[in-house]
Amino acid sequence: MLLSKTIDGALRLLGVLAAGEEASPTEHEDALDRLNGMIDGFNIQNFTVSHLQEKVYSPPSIGWTSKVTIGTDINNTFVEVAPMSVQAAFFRDIAGVDFKMTPIGINEWADMVWKNIVAPPLKYYENYYGHNLALQFDTVPYANYTLHLICKLPYVGNYKPTDNIDWDYGFEEMLRYQLAVRLAPEYGMQLRADIAAAAQNLMQNIKRRNADNKTLIVDDGLQQGTRRYGYYDIISGVTR
Repeated sequence: MLLSKTIDGALRLLGVLAAGEEASPTEHEDALDRLNGMIDGFNIQNFTVSHLQEKVYSPPSIGWTSKVTIGTDINNTFVEVAPMSVQAAFFRDIAGVDFKMTPIGINEWADMVWKNIVAPPLKYYENYYGHNLALQFDTVPYANYTLHLICKLPYVGNYKPTDNIDWDYGFEEMLRYQLAVRLAPEYGMQLRADIAAAAQNLMQNIKRRNADNKTLIVDDGLQQGTRRYGYYDIISGVTR
């Protein structure tokens, strides 16, 4: 969706625009500044606004290997902001044939003995370290392949109102309502209670959906009651 459409939607919620009307280019630019500032505020709260995008990577100068890295460190294979997650991945050959890869866990990847065979990769292991991403393949891609990633990216605020953003699920509606809340004073509009409530509810729903699942790790000593054999050595800290 065009960023300008999100802005127009916020202004329609306020009654500044009628149905079908569009804001002026100046209004789009001003509102985009507010949108970017609002999203920066979300980042401070450790709440990242994300969008979906297909990234295409040409073979690196040294050719493909069974591992590529993406990140802002100059030592990465591709120096740019790393995706937050990979939704789908495939290699495309020069004839336009795609070889979709299946994500696997570290144990399955580690069990693969030969990872230096040159062939179309069919599996990949996704590993994050800091703000970097490492993709490790089950084979070495052919030299003329291109890597395609359908990935979730953080909104970095360097877009124009005419840019098309494929927001992550639910974000566009939440941003439209949140932007309406912030633009109301600038337009001298009284914010309706239902819009304020909807903005808050949409934000809470997005935060719940994107919250990390917390896993409770129980100490071995406390797990002893669930074990049939053995004992816990408090000196060595080892279950025997």
